[in-house]
Amino acid sequence: MNVKKALELLSSSTANTLQCLKNDNYKQFSRSPFSKGLTYNLLWIKLFHLFKTFILGFAAAVKSTFEISDVIFIMIISAILHFIYDLFGYITKVLNSLYCIMQNIDSIAQEQMHNIDKLVIDFMLNGKFDKAKEYSDDKVLLAKQTYVLT
Repeated sequence: MNVKKALELLSSSTANTLQCLKNDNYKQFSRSPFSKGLTYNLLWIKLFHLFKTFILGFAAAVKSTFEISDVIFIMIISAILHFIYDLFGYITKVLNSLYCIMQNIDSIAQEQMHNIDKLVIDFMLNGKFDKAKEYSDDKVLLAKQTYVLT
């Protein structure tokens, strides 16, 4: 039942379209031997042109979308590269300051090692080493005696 109404509606809308084209005095009006009503060859041509226009419009929209995405992609890459460039500048400054700190620590360590070497030489030359050895031997002897007593 619904199919019948749909066919009637389609037939009436087609007939209305053909009548509208006839009223506009299109020259390519012809009578189809296979149909009861009037048809236009121009109708099919117009439908083809509409479809072609739709396809061309769709292609233009897709092309412009891709162009916009290209611009956005280039802007994003540019921002990322600028950020990386700034980051490398910052890292370079931090590494330079850390290198200076390491140089300072190294010079302080070298200075302290020199001082220790001087103290060791002074300790050995003044004979304090033998005295220190005696004290340490006395301590060991005292520890042994304490152990034996307990």
